[in-house]
Amino acid sequence: MKFTAAFLPLIPFVTALPPALSSTADVKNSTEITTPTLPIPTNLLIRVLQITARTQGNVFVCTAGGFAGTCGEFHGASGQCVNFPSQFNDDISAIGPDSDQDCFFYIDFNCSNEQLGPIRNPGISNLNSDGFVPFNDQISSFKCFFG
Repeated sequence: MKFTAAFLPLIPFVTALPPALSSTADVKNSTEITTPTLPIPTNLLIRVLQITARTQGNVFVCTAGGFAGTCGEFHGASGQCVNFPSQFNDDISAIGPDSDQDCFFYIDFNCSNEQLGPIRNPGISNLNSDGFVPFNDQISSFKCFFG
């Protein structure tokens, strides 16, 4: 009786233990692999939707060759002339229009005077290279055409 009474307080611990494996073969033959996953952050989903829903008419420009320096993206409707703001006016050295559009770049505001184009994606990464030098740091406006 004393022997049984000594083990009675241990019964809750024994019943709370996980079930034992029937043999070491259960561990060796187990092929189920689980990988923990994290939910995709909401802000990433929003950005993916923005990129997917993006319309044509975008032009990416930078103030240094190789798409470096200060960069910005500008948008215009098909056939609409877009003037660059003062921080980019006469300071553009790389131009990259979106796919499936023909873009023309002008050395004056309101898409006037000399033009460079049509330029298609991926664009020109260095306007300070042969054939494009007259337009390096001279572009003031652009106009794109797309379907």
